[in-house]
Formats: sequence, structure tokens, C-alpha cells
Amino acid sequence: MPNASKAKIFFADSEYFIDSINGRPMMKKTFTFPQVVASAVRDAALLISVLCAGSASALVSSLGGTSIFNGVYINEVIGADAFYNQGYFGQNAVVANIEAGAVWGAHESTVGRITQTIFDPSISASSLGQVDWHATMVGQALGGSGLYTYQDGIASAATIWAGSIATQWVGNPLDQYVGGFSITDASVSYAYRTAMQTGINGVRADVINSSWGYDESTGADALTVMVDALIRNNSVVGVFAAGNTGPGANTVGAPATGYNGISVAALTNSTGNLAYDRVADFSSRGMSDFYNPQTQTITPNARATVDIAAPGDNLTLAFYGGMSGGHIAGTDSTGGTGEYYISDMAGTSFAAPIVAGAAALMIDAGKSYGAAEMTHPLVIKSVMMASATPLRGLGQWAISGWNGHPNLTGARSRKRCWCAESPTSAHHLPWQLSADRADSLCYGWPNNSRRCR
Repeated sequence: MPNASKAKIFFADSEYFIDSINGRPMMKKTFTFPQVVASAVRDAALLISVLCAGSASALVSSLGGTSIFNGVYINEVIGADAFYNQGYFGQNAVVANIEAGAVWGAHESTVGRITQTIFDPSISASSLGQVDWHATMVGQALGGSGLYTYQDGIASAATIWAGSIATQWVGNPLDQYVGGFSITDASVSYAYRTAMQTGINGVRADVINSSWGYDESTGADALTVMVDALIRNNSVVGVFAAGNTGPGANTVGAPATGYNGISVAALTNSTGNLAYDRVADFSSRGMSDFYNPQTQTITPNARATVDIAAPGDNLTLAFYGGMSGGHIAGTDSTGGTGEYYISDMAGTSFAAPIVAGAAALMIDAGKSYGAAEMTHPLVIKSVMMASATPLRGLGQWAISGWNGHPNLTGARSRKRCWCAESPTSAHHLPWQLSADRADSLCYGWPNNSRRCR
């Protein structure tokens, strides 16, 4: 079985966006209201949004508006309003964000959002469990919440857990913000097993998001197999950043190369179009190598390893400037306040939590119907892929594994008509999902206005 070195593990975004941070000033959203009337103005703003908008807005692009705080609404791009309008914001879903460091819970968009932190208490490494700038951005994209729309993540009411696996941060201090880190088998196993298998106070995660990765294309190394098995055995929706080493083939890294999760590519905008209508050049792609454990041979470029794509460029995200996590040198340019954001962030690390948030909305709705099969990971993945909005160049992208970007409007409107093999008999391999098998169970989303096709 192939093995990956664990001496230096990189975020799925590697150095791509670190250069962006070092070269771009942080921005603070400020208001000029007198203190005595600020609360009244905020209350009025909330009332107006409820009475006039008809839907909520979550996560913004840095482009398309008068500032980085009111650009293209990502929730509209992926159709999340179909769930928001019905009152589903993820409130019945638990999502564990597991990566190098922890989401900062003192940013204005994450205050009160992180209910549990997960890291192995038996490991003495001082780096383990540290709050981190990268995790904070991912956490806000996933489940941030605040008074203003640019603070909200896709699943703004989901229960968010922050799991950490880094035992040491690795990089050049001259870079100040680094994306490399070391792990141990114990640090990784503890975080994923706690979230998916052991649980906390009798509760286990419905969804995990992992915006990190390393160079291993077969999905057969021990770490990926462990995480993949935990996803399958515990019926958890696993979402993984595909990586940022595109545009070549066979560039998706582990653990996104597993078989049971959802591997996510990053979308950007075509020239003159702000609709997130094409895959970003940096986004990793399939086809990927296949390892046969029986013959112990590797077949090159044999399987699709990207399942779906989501906006992953030009995003406005929460910024943590504290001296912990991957911020290994320099000073805190924010003065320790949680009011700063950074514009134009890019990477599959930020596309993945958008998909994880979308899964949380679907699980929230599924639980409300009281039908357990509606929240099964095979069903969530199947519905999301089947209802995805096709993108340009689909013929080319299809051989790399993309179905398009999430279309939650389509997902929400599906009757019980998307079919997947029975969870008791399926091998949980992506190519075994079927929409027309006579011996399969038919799951999906109730909607009396549509017939099952």
C-alpha cells in the first residue's frame, strides 16, 4: 500500500494564497453611527432584510459590488436561498471542520459559532489546537454568522466543531504566514474518530470538512483509507478540498482521493462574467491513479477524483492576525480585534466549506422530514451531483470528474426520485451510484409539484 511522508503536510491551498495575504492589506468594515443609536440601526437593518429581501444572503465575493463587502452573493450562485426561504439554515446539522488549526471564535463572524474544539489531549506538542488564520477563513465560509450578510457562511445556524491535527508548523519565518505543518498518526486519528465515531456528549458530526491535503494520488495510503472508512462506517458526509496544483491531470491530493467523500474543485469567473462559470486554473484535476490492492499495481489516470466544483476565488473572508497557528513571525496587524477581513482569497480550501455548508442545509431539511434515508451520505452526494449546474466545457471536465457547481434550488425541488444503491449493500464507490437501477432504493427531496423522473 502506498505511504505518504508525514514530515511536511500542506494545506490544500499550499502557498497559493499565502502570497496573497502577504501582499494585500487587511480591511475593516467600519460604521459611522453614534454609539447610542447603533443598536437601533442594526435592529432596523435586520427588520428590513426580513421584510423586503425575502431570503437571506451568505458569503460574498470581493467583486461585483461597490466594496469587497457587497459583491456577488455566493448563496445565490449555489441556490441556497431555496433552503433559506423554507427556514433551513443548518440548525439541525453538526459540522466538524478538521484541519491544521482551530477556527478563531472571537472574530465577529464566528462569535458563539464554535461549540467544541477537538484535538488529542495526550499529545504534548504546543502547536496542537492553536487558533489559525486559515481555519478561521474556512470556518466563516462554512458557518459564520453576524448582523450583516458578508459575515454569514453558507450554513449560518449549523453547530460547528473545530478539530486540529497540526503538531508543528513548517515554513520560512520570512513568509510570516505559512501553510505547512507536521502531523502524527495519533493527532489525525483522534480528531476524525472523535468527530465521526466516538462523538461528543452522545452527538456525532453529520458532516466533516477538511481543507488540507498532501501529495498522494491513489487514495490508498493508510491515512486516507482510515478517514474514508470512518466516513463510510459512520454515515458521515465527508467534504475535501481537491488541492491547488492544477491545471494538469492527476493532481488531486489525499485525503480528497478517497472513495466515500466529496472532492471539491474551485470555480472562478470568466472575463466580464461574475457568475463563477469556469474552473480556476490552479484547481487540481483528475483523472487520478488507481491502486489495486490485490495485484499491488497502480493504473495511471484511471478514475475521476473530483466530484463537484464551487466558488473558490475572489472571496471576502474573516481574518485572524494573531500570533498562533500558521502565523509564525511578524506582528498582529489587527491589534487583536475581530473586525478585519481579507479580499480576493482563492483556493479549493474555501470552495470545500461552501459544499460542506450546502450539505448541512440538505441534512437540516432531511431531518425535518423525519426520513433517515434523506440524510444518508450517498443520498446527499447523489442529489448534489445530479442537480449540479453544468459548466462550460463539460465534455472536457466530465473526464476529470466534474458534474458542475452545486445547485441547491434543484436539489431542494427533487421529489423522492434520486436513486442510489441500498446503504446495506452498496460498495460506496462513486461510479456505482445509479439513477435507474431496478434493485435500488429511491431517495431524495419531497416536493409535490414535481414528478419523479
